[in-house]
Amino acid sequence: MKRLLLDYLEGTIDSDMAQVCSQHLESCASCRDELEGIKAVISTAREIPAPEYPAEFWQRQYQKLQKDAHHWNRHRRFVRGVRFGLVFALFISFTLFAWRIFVPAPTDGLHHKAGIQIMPITLSNIPTERTIVMPDEDFTRIADFASQEDQIRILAELLH
Repeated sequence: MKRLLLDYLEGTIDSDMAQVCSQHLESCASCRDELEGIKAVISTAREIPAPEYPAEFWQRQYQKLQKDAHHWNRHRRFVRGVRFGLVFALFISFTLFAWRIFVPAPTDGLHHKAGIQIMPITLSNIPTERTIVMPDEDFTRIADFASQEDQIRILAELLH
């Protein structure tokens, strides 16, 4: 019952409950004393004057609020940028993963990796198979301007 006394004083309970409280207060001296104590506290609190603050105080408070709002807006933009970056990275990762799955690997013996051609070569005068790695422009220069015998000789020199 004591929990309802403040609500009873403020009038925030429905009329049926207010009537039950009134009847209980007529018969219970302890609850009446509690109610009188609550009324005294409320009365005393209303007599205390509200503090007067100078205009400069309110101006400083307003500036602090603006600064905090600016900070949180920057923070929110940063978080939004990080989220966008993560989504973009996931998109690129998924695209590269799908590319590896759905695009077949070349089967012609020449593989392009970052501007370099890797060409496995087996020459009759060299007993083991070796791999030559050279930039695209060097490979094109050899392939375009040398005969097949010269190409074999140049590649053999590169392997030694």
